[in-house]
Amino acid sequence: MRNYVNELLEFCRQYEAVICYGASDHGYMVKHFLNRMGIKVQCFLVSDEIQDGTKRDGVDIYSIKDIKNIPDNYGIVLSLYERHHSVVKGNLLQYAGRARGIYEINMQLLHSIRVENLKIQRYEELKKAISLDADCSMYQKRICEIKKNYEKILVGFIDVRRLGAYSLWGYYLYRRSLEKNGKFYLYYPVTQEHRPEEHLRGSNGYLLGKLAAEGIAVISEKNIDFWRLFFQKNKAFFSFNDEYREWGWKKELAEVNGNASLSSEWIQLNQTEKEIGEKSLVALGIDKDFVCISARDSAYLQSAKRDVAKEDFRDRYRNSDIKKHQLALSYLGNKGIQGVRLGAKVEKAINDSNIIDYASLARTEFMDLYLASACKFFVSDLSGIFVLANMFGKNKVILNAPLLTTKGDSVPFLHPGKDIAILKKLWNKKTKKFLTLKEMLFYEVEKGNIEENIQGSVFGFYYKNDILPIENTEEEILEVIKEMNERIEKNCKYDILDCELQHQYREIVDEYYKKDNFLNNWRLGAAFLRKNQWLLE
Repeated sequence: MRNYVNELLEFCRQYEAVICYGASDHGYMVKHFLNRMGIKVQCFLVSDEIQDGTKRDGVDIYSIKDIKNIPDNYGIVLSLYERHHSVVKGNLLQYAGRARGIYEINMQLLHSIRVENLKIQRYEELKKAISLDADCSMYQKRICEIKKNYEKILVGFIDVRRLGAYSLWGYYLYRRSLEKNGKFYLYYPVTQEHRPEEHLRGSNGYLLGKLAAEGIAVISEKNIDFWRLFFQKNKAFFSFNDEYREWGWKKELAEVNGNASLSSEWIQLNQTEKEIGEKSLVALGIDKDFVCISARDSAYLQSAKRDVAKEDFRDRYRNSDIKKHQLALSYLGNKGIQGVRLGAKVEKAINDSNIIDYASLARTEFMDLYLASACKFFVSDLSGIFVLANMFGKNKVILNAPLLTTKGDSVPFLHPGKDIAILKKLWNKKTKKFLTLKEMLFYEVEKGNIEENIQGSVFGFYYKNDILPIENTEEEILEVIKEMNERIEKNCKYDILDCELQHQYREIVDEYYKKDNFLNNWRLGAAFLRKNQWLLE
């Protein structure tokens, strides 16, 4: 069996220094791995035009056009997706004017590098000195309890790069806690490759600290001193599982998708947290029933994902305009229901008497959880934030959904008995027609079978072929929110046509459903389906 790691190291050691072609998260990850192996990464190369002096992680980034100025005794490592390799090699030959030493990193090797980096980071974290103010006597008592009740601590990884991943892991840990096998499970959290300093926080540090159950814990800022002390005093009690799987257990979870969606709280707030939450509601001006509302924009990813913010074409298919909720907000206001806008970061504040712009005014990680736990129902785009509703068993309204299936994403917990969605329409400029459900599903399933990242591949196909997303109208949003409110109040009535249209919809999605592409298992909004029956053709 080929050892790609050794092959890479042998290649790099032939050269005075190495250049990483690709300055994305993959390039950053490869750079850190090579540095740890004693190999110098001189710079990054990218295909785009780059302003002089641009750096990443202290290393210069150059455009491919500058390749002639780079010495021949520097090896080039292609640290980007394999699908780009042939084009990049052609560019290198064109601009260099001569052959160069090139090593192509495949996805298997990228994954191996990722795991090696994580293993090192995890050991380094546990070996650090504990804080001087740590209560060692209290810690020692807890250590004795764990050693008495469990045979071993099994240390693995948990993916918390995005809030959406918490939904899978929260339910996974909940189910694992029901096992009684004498093992204690400890998980090291993993976030973005280029932000290892955030591993102990994830995308919501408070929620990370709540991911625990009997016989299970996740390392966080709150408990790291305890686990450092435990590890340093009792290393033989720890067994390290060095396998890192982001979605390897997702098929198992798909089988219990419906149960997960219909279950009640996976995360428990204690009495003190509830009292703090109630006081914070009063401070926010929330004094009646309220609905959590989120509209996805680019603010969060542009601040958190990359060193240099840039527009991502996928955002055109995923984002939406919060201002289009105004009719729905007026309806809710007339029903005595307040709207509360959620979001870690938002592009613009909203000024509407029917909504409290909590995302712009007073957002905290704890109140994200409490608002989700106390709301009447939850409204959002197909984005990770709605996992907060999952964790507290809340009904969800999904707006502007650009996909019917998911694969490499992390939010499959939806159920037609509880959740309703309406879709973005997709306009094909070449045919002058909207895509039907069958056409959407065909593209999604085909692309999903080819690539793990179904969103990137499907949206990339749409973008290249002039298939444009059309956001939901104010009227469509009003109708589906009204439907959900009436369902909760138990005064929603469906006629024969509504039932027949839902049946036709289910027949279509069930036909295209594949085991490797998980269905976003919602009910389509009744009014939306009535007015867009052409979707079923």
